Amino acid sequence: MRLRPALPARLPARLTVLVLAAAGLAALPAAPTATAAPVSTTVSFTNCVLEDFSDGTPTTLARNQSWSPTISLDVPGVMPARTAQPAQIGLTDLPAGTFPSDLFSATVTASMLLGSDDQEFPQNLSTSATVDSFNAGQALPLPLIDGMVSEPNSGFTTYRAVAVVVAVVGTDGAWSDRDFRFTCDRLQRPPALRDVAVYDLDADPVLSPGLFSARQGQPVSFGLRNMLTAAPTDPPARVVLRLDGTVLARVPLDGTGGGVPTLAIPEFLPPGRDLKVTATNGSRVARARITIEARKAKLAAPAAVRSGARLRLTGAEFKPGERVALTLAGGTGAGTRRYTLVATADRRGQLDAVVTLARAASGSWTVTALGRSSGRPGSDTFRVR
Repeated sequence: MRLRPALPARLPARLTVLVLAAAGLAALPAAPTATAAPVSTTVSFTNCVLEDFSDGTPTTLARNQSWSPTISLDVPGVMPARTAQPAQIGLTDLPAGTFPSDLFSATVTASMLLGSDDQEFPQNLSTSATVDSFNAGQALPLPLIDGMVSEPNSGFTTYRAVAVVVAVVGTDGAWSDRDFRFTCDRLQRPPALRDVAVYDLDADPVLSPGLFSARQGQPVSFGLRNMLTAAPTDPPARVVLRLDGTVLARVPLDGTGGGVPTLAIPEFLPPGRDLKVTATNGSRVARARITIEARKAKLAAPAAVRSGARLRLTGAEFKPGERVALTLAGGTGAGTRRYTLVATADRRGQLDAVVTLARAASGSWTVTALGRSSGRPGSDTFRVR
């Protein structure tokens, strides 16, 4: 059987219904970086419908038919937003016996609804070819589907096989015009065909911290979008991330012009400050703010001590060499109820201080510490007998 290209046929009526129904497709998580090579996937359809449109109105000939074609999709792995890109789709032969009768001077039309995660409605691609004669008892080779696709926004998206329609129009042995259409869809869970990275040089650059307040030393993820100044390159362009002017990292951009780097906030930044985070790639600059919170230091006191005895306090995770203010307060009986002193953390940020609890009131006590430059607090409790 020889296929000859023909003008694309009009979108079948049932396909129009499928396009509207597919508006309910849910966006899925972002896909991995797209590659440039064509991909092939075997897709199982189990609810295919065979219809006869010969009289102008559809007559259902069979329901719940199965077909598992291998679908190959060739589209650019990286593409600019809102710019038509060539797409080519291949389908394996339709099995023998799918259509009910032989035809001659026939036109075979293969159509696919190609869904993507970032679009409400799938894109329809369709190609037709003519055949001198069509033998219903033999497998039907399908024409290669050529078309154009585009994506509205930057980001990773996944192309999915929403529906396939094969239409055969021709003349049967009784010289009657026949129009058969075989429709298969996967509206609920359309299978993935391939991943694509979409970039947008006109969109505003975006920097989104995963947290708007973070503790000293805490890892924070930063979401980057639309940071490219030109089409993606290999090696990739890099964004410079700065915290209040200090370079934190140089981050490679993916094909969408984005990335999700995770960086640690410097250990001993003074807390309470609203710091500016800046992402820069040439003329592309994005800004955000993040508030620094103090991380808790460790402070330990003995469980109990006698009034008048020496109390040893130990601590860790202060800034090396910083002065640490210590306050002891408590007790319910007669005697002193408050002591203060200042100690110095060693080069490892550890603390070792001794205070004499002269005439200390008995009862429950609390000791608190505050690093004067790191702002790190610590506390513990003990009893005075």
